Amino acid sequence: MNRTLSVFCLLATFFATQPAWSQPTSENNARLKKGLKDYPEADTDGDGVLTLKEARVFLKKAAGGEKKSSGGSGDSDKAIEVPKEELDRDDLEKFEPEESGGKGIKMLFIGHSLVAPVESHFRKRVAPGAGLEGYESRMQYSGGKTGAPLRHWNYTGGKQKTRPALMTGKWDCLAMGMYYYWSEVEDISRWIDFALKYNPAMKFYLQDGWPAADGGGSNYGGSSREAKALREAAGETWKDVEKDDRGRKVLRFEAFEKAITALDKGMDVKLKALDKKYPGKVFSIRSSHAMLELRRLLDKKKKIPLINRVLASSKRDRSSALYADQLHSGPAVIQLEGYLYLAAVHNRDPRKLPAIGKGEEARLDRLLRELAVKITVENPWSGVKKASDLK
Repeated sequence: MNRTLSVFCLLATFFATQPAWSQPTSENNARLKKGLKDYPEADTDGDGVLTLKEARVFLKKAAGGEKKSSGGSGDSDKAIEVPKEELDRDDLEKFEPEESGGKGIKMLFIGHSLVAPVESHFRKRVAPGAGLEGYESRMQYSGGKTGAPLRHWNYTGGKQKTRPALMTGKWDCLAMGMYYYWSEVEDISRWIDFALKYNPAMKFYLQDGWPAADGGGSNYGGSSREAKALREAAGETWKDVEKDDRGRKVLRFEAFEKAITALDKGMDVKLKALDKKYPGKVFSIRSSHAMLELRRLLDKKKKIPLINRVLASSKRDRSSALYADQLHSGPAVIQLEGYLYLAAVHNRDPRKLPAIGKGEEARLDRLLRELAVKITVENPWSGVKKASDLK
């Protein structure tokens, strides 16, 4: 256990006996704030705030509890063989969609804290607003690198809910959150091969991510595998930062754009290989471009309704920022991501939906819909060639 994690552990232990009303979070405690920055996967609900409960759960897993409970292979690059008892289970009906057959796409998600918010937002807000009758989704979540496809594959027991769901043959799509590693072609193919055994008509969507607001400088500079993978994916762009009006480091837009271009190239290599192996089956959701296009507007000093900064300074002003914290997206980006899924997966034109809100809220929503169509059509792997193809 490294020094940062040790300090993080001592802090959580010290406060463990404090009354609930006095317990700190990353919002009001410097050590927990640093813990969130160094270990974003500890924020298991993806809300951008690290609580003591989340810290204790994370520390238990870091000490080896996860390996015992999940049956995974830890930090190994090797994929497990699916346990025989899992393949022979006789309770698959509980993993079926609530309404099998009939209307509505049934969608499974595996991923981390950049995927969980949009899965929830789409299910609760976008699908009902778009009148997607019968739509259903479920997510297998794990934070940070533990949410990569290989790690999700290696989960067994109670934590593995996606393979049994796929075995029912009654789900239509599988979305996977990408990470800097454990997201190689073979890691993705393993899921696709397994799913197609049970439903040959299934489709697959790869959701990418974006650099940290400050470029991830605290993670890039080391010799860890993650640091090397970050540098390989986005080069030296992380060094090009400026300070915002509150003195916090933020990646310059030009550097952010270069990083996204580099990440696109890496995704393109994977998607070409997967398309050759599974023609017409694998698509992408460019969440990175949701952040990119909104950052572009801010950089050009163009007014974005209700949005006035890249990085939120507190929980209170998240609705006016693109980043809720150094890594996680604010509400506007999540809303835009939801429209990306609506266009790519459901072939629906977000611009045709009923207006959301009034005044500035409605103007922001209108902008996000326009951007969703632009991003989807410009993405060669979205499955949508032109805006007029959308219903």
